[in-house]
Amino acid sequence: MSFPNDLSLKWLRGPLWKWFQRLNYVLIVLALVHTVGYQVVVEREEVMILIVLGLAVATLLAQMMGVAIAMRRRAV
Repeated sequence: MSFPNDLSLKWLRGPLWKWFQRLNYVLIVLALVHTVGYQVVVEREEVMILIVLGLAVATLLAQMMGVAIAMRRRAV
């Protein structure tokens, strides 16, 4: 863990820290909506929108794999 992270964990403690951490999921969705919306507004080629959506799906799959691995480790 890094020094600033240690300080934030100490200051925020458990439940409050976890609540802030879970806000990341909301921010990810907002960033994706913003990115796709911008691509539509500036009338980018459809391939660019598909690339963004493909990267978002790949990221979601990687996140889901991480969750599955973590759950397996906890079960053992």
